[in-house]
Amino acid sequence: MVKIAATEIGDFGLGTAKFVFRPDSTLEAAIEVVHAALANGVRLIDTARAYTRPGVDAYGETIVRDALAGLAVASQVLVLKQAFPHLESWSPPAEGLDVAPRALTTGPQVWF
Repeated sequence: MVKIAATEIGDFGLGTAKFVFRPDSTLEAAIEVVHAALANGVRLIDTARAYTRPGVDAYGETIVRDALAGLAVASQVLVLKQAFPHLESWSPPAEGLDVAPRALTTGPQVWF
């Protein structure tokens, strides 16, 4: 068992980029995949604010937030959130726009 930030994450993780950039992926389908991954022991989820769709701020984070909402296992999931401060166009999220941190306060988060 691997530990990161004092959280046992198991041997596998789940990335959310594919849910965002595949045009045929729906929010509901992405949430089903996250739930299936959690049911099979996944405790590491990777996302980024940059994983977004036109007109939807932080779509990848929204998937994670909605998938973990109300689940007892949410406090055992480590959410890795990528930030890109080295990019000229990057700026920290404005108050109220970064949806995942408030929604995921039951579990640890690591920014990288």
